Amino acid sequence: SVIEGLGSVTWGSANADLSALAGNASVTLSFLYNDDGGWVYGAALDNITLKVPPPNDISLIFNPDAYRFADISNGFDVSGIITNIGGDNLTSIDLMVTEGANTYNETLSGLDIAPFETTEFSINIPIAAPTGFSLDVTASNPNGEADADDTNNTDSFEGVGVENAPDKMIFVEESTGTWCPWCPRGAVFMDLMEEEISEVFAGVAVHVGVPSFADPMEIAGDYPSTYASMVGGFPTLLIDRSSNPGIPGINDMSAFGQELVAFTNSRPSPIGLRVDAEINPWTREMAIDLNVTAHSNIDGDFTVMLLITEDHVTGDGFDYRQANNY
Repeated sequence: SVIEGLGSVTWGSANADLSALAGNASVTLSFLYNDDGGWVYGAALDNITLKVPPPNDISLIFNPDAYRFADISNGFDVSGIITNIGGDNLTSIDLMVTEGANTYNETLSGLDIAPFETTEFSINIPIAAPTGFSLDVTASNPNGEADADDTNNTDSFEGVGVENAPDKMIFVEESTGTWCPWCPRGAVFMDLMEEEISEVFAGVAVHVGVPSFADPMEIAGDYPSTYASMVGGFPTLLIDRSSNPGIPGINDMSAFGQELVAFTNSRPSPIGLRVDAEINPWTREMAIDLNVTAHSNIDGDFTVMLLITEDHVTGDGFDYRQANNY
């Protein structure tokens, strides 16, 4: 059996079907690690359990990538993953979504989910007001039978409704450094996006040095080190502080840019911003006008972070020389 890794430093769960070994008087299990050429440097195993599953048993988790803001004119897509941890193939399940005093029910039938396999679901429910909402989603009655363990069948979610969502820019931070020989690909990508989708693209090249090679364009303060802890490598992209994709090859960059536009258009913002800036060329001072508009009734302490980017930065020092595998 092959157990796929998650490609991250978080714990996850995996299953292997050992039914072919049934009837043997003595069985020895071993684990062979292979990074599959992915430059992955380790794996860990814990809490290994050997059991015979009951016929009907399922588990449910809410979509871990769900966006918590919802345009009330479109409702909210309640989505998640159901795993068949029973011994029989899963052919049907009942879903129930509870939001406040409202309950929504749906039956998924015609399924054919083998043991330890998963299926995804999505149910659109209405959101009445531009304010916070809480919901629970529960899966039950696998194959029309009682679930052997219903303690893992419900998950919860906290969201916020948005009214008249404003247009939103794509906030893209690119991890880069003069020491990084593959990072010129990132510079090409950022320049191309400025050409093709400049009206919606807000790009920042974040220079971060490493202990053996300083980067003279790394700014002072916590921003570079905090940012570096959020990315999986150089060069990669941090999109709206929520996803960290790699940078595609040059022939795929334009198509990937359009995917970013679609990704951002699917994520309504509860806040609208308008920024105007003026630079005095004699004093080199910048006056910034910021207007903030709320599109949700949300309470709390909020901070506006402002980034000022500078292009065409050059220098004569050795550290300014860009390592370049291209």
